[in-house]
Amino acid sequence: MALSLDGTTGISASGNITGGNVIASGSLVVGSFAPASVSTVGNITGAYIIGNGSALTGLPAGYSNSNLATLGSNVISTTGTITGGNITGGNILTGGLISATGNINGGNIIITGILVDTTGNLDLQTTAANGSINLTANGTGNVTFNANIMPTANATSNIGSSTLSFNTIFAKATSAQYADLAEMYCADSEYTPGTVLDFGGTEEVTITTQSHSTQVAGIVSTNPSYLMNSTLDCANALEVALVGRVPCHVVGTIAKGDRLVSSSTPGIATRLDMSQYQPGCIIGKALEAYDSETVGTIEVAVGRI
Repeated sequence: MALSLDGTTGISASGNITGGNVIASGSLVVGSFAPASVSTVGNITGAYIIGNGSALTGLPAGYSNSNLATLGSNVISTTGTITGGNITGGNILTGGLISATGNINGGNIIITGILVDTTGNLDLQTTAANGSINLTANGTGNVTFNANIMPTANATSNIGSSTLSFNTIFAKATSAQYADLAEMYCADSEYTPGTVLDFGGTEEVTITTQSHSTQVAGIVSTNPSYLMNSTLDCANALEVALVGRVPCHVVGTIAKGDRLVSSSTPGIATRLDMSQYQPGCIIGKALEAYDSETVGTIEVAVGRI
């Protein structure tokens, strides 16, 4: 039920006005009749208090009594409980409990207690399409987790990036999606993954040009599982696979398990010809068969003699 005033009459109560909405075009007076004010010796309990709150008295210590409807830049500071509805804008500082069935929007929330969602998940989301959530510990403090850190889907998230990396990682065990150990080298040009390289040229490595080269360095990696010397800075820094399995450009007739060497076609591997064998010329062993004079790509176990 709603009580309506036309501004010429009033409601005077020394007790409580409880529940529902009180709609007034004039003044609502509780305790004693005073047309320009609202005061009470009891409680006003209901869904909303609408107004700028400049004349409210008897608020708990720390509550601002100006612009309570929108809060703005004001602060609500309490050691008690703020419960229900929407709290929009401004700052909320509490050593007690914040329990909201609606939204808490804008400003800062500074909590000396615990932020808890008892209904299930605690979701931290940004309203901007590409917004970030920053967890910042003060000084030498830590951001601490006591449970698993999980992505929302398989293989969709990274830890760090090529420009923002972590320092030392302490871990019990690890596994990797990719399958080779690679090291960064400076090359004399940019070469595609799968290209066979020699040590030499104007930089550290260059493309192979001779059959059965004993200067062979390895194969340009596609996606190394472990990368050494990762911060190497030069014009053409390449990831060269040294151990493990990696795609490799090949030509000729190759069977599984064949030892591979460089061919006379630049950057391309082929099957070992024992009549041309020299120590140090083997790149690895074929994991797939191949039979064509047109260059193709197969998986190779690098460094397997």
